[in-house]
Amino acid sequence: MGPAPWMPPTNPRSQAGGANNSGCPEMVFQMMFFRWHTHEIRVLYLWILQPPIDFFNQLNLIYGSLVGICTASTCATMSAGKRHEYRWADDVSTAKPVRLSAPEYMDRLLSWVQSLLASDTIFPIGLETEYPPDFFDIVCRIFRRLLRIYAHVYRDHLELLTGLNERCHLDACLGHFLLFAIEFRLIDTRELSPLVKVIRSMAANSTS
Repeated sequence: MGPAPWMPPTNPRSQAGGANNSGCPEMVFQMMFFRWHTHEIRVLYLWILQPPIDFFNQLNLIYGSLVGICTASTCATMSAGKRHEYRWADDVSTAKPVRLSAPEYMDRLLSWVQSLLASDTIFPIGLETEYPPDFFDIVCRIFRRLLRIYAHVYRDHLELLTGLNERCHLDACLGHFLLFAIEFRLIDTRELSPLVKVIRSMAANSTS
């Protein structure tokens, strides 16, 4: 395996001296670059750190507006239309994915996200703090699952929420969520399939 793509090229002549070449300009530059890159990664993580909390709070409010609308009888499974069904697993108490009603799924999901956001070891604060090696994967998993709440709301409850005059707020929250997630590549575009029509409509309205 070759060098990491972000590492500067190495001069072959600098390798001739083996372990004694640690003071050569090329090696010093590589060490400086590595330290700079590590700093940039931490800055990137700081950028990613706060928005999940904001998106979580927004979805908590949206979830609260579904009380009495989304129930175990009206939404026996967590789905987004007829073609997309989501099963719950948290790799702790529920390792094997299980079918849940939509309200129970969303309740477990939001509790799971809240526990992660409250963890100082997963979401540390400060530029010099150490992040877990799987930090980016955890954030991607959070965004992927939070997206499912939007998918369920738009596919199964949009008409009712529109009647409550919440459509504009819902669109604004989803738009902000998607712009951030796509910018930082936190969601696989295949996960967006239940919302394709919604996203196209929002895009058309933004350019009209």
